[in-house]
Amino acid sequence: MNNLTYLRDASTGRFQALAEESRKSLERLPSEERPELFSGSDPLVIEWLAAQERSAAVGAALSFANTTRERVAKATHYLQTSRWPVQLAAAQDVLAQGEQAQPLHLQMIDLEARLRARGETREQLAQKVIANSGVFTLVGAAVDGIETATLDALRAYAGSDPAALAAIVAQARLDLQVELIAIFTPALGEPQALALVAQILGE
Repeated sequence: MNNLTYLRDASTGRFQALAEESRKSLERLPSEERPELFSGSDPLVIEWLAAQERSAAVGAALSFANTTRERVAKATHYLQTSRWPVQLAAAQDVLAQGEQAQPLHLQMIDLEARLRARGETREQLAQKVIANSGVFTLVGAAVDGIETATLDALRAYAGSDPAALAAIVAQARLDLQVELIAIFTPALGEPQALALVAQILGE
């Protein structure tokens, strides 16, 4: 039960919990000078606190989704991320057209394969590019879908229990963990997928 006393800012509508001494000082003021005080059980206070909890939970869900995207991408530099669509188009062209692919596409895949120094052929690197793109696409779909469902659930929740809001965000983490393991396992095997997902989710 909330036994605190609150003061409301008339300009913003925000409530502030008062320390005991502050409450007593305000209550000692003449009635004509005393601001309106609200108990923790006042419906207005309950509604405002619930809105604050919901807003914090929404922020946590958004932060979790964005952090996951960044950890999966493992790159934040715009030059690297902006090259991904070009790299994918080149890989698709090389595999589909062989030596008849666009000269720039051939040159780009050949150059990267040579400088990676992993003994890959042009076709092998192109296949890896396409496979990685598929994984990133599936991960993006999983994160986007779970993020949307979580935000909808948080905004639809009409209660005021912080634990219930936290449970919605926690469930999103569990759902994403299951989906990411399922996405990475075919390419990496289960042990590596489990380790990678734990790293991505910060566990």
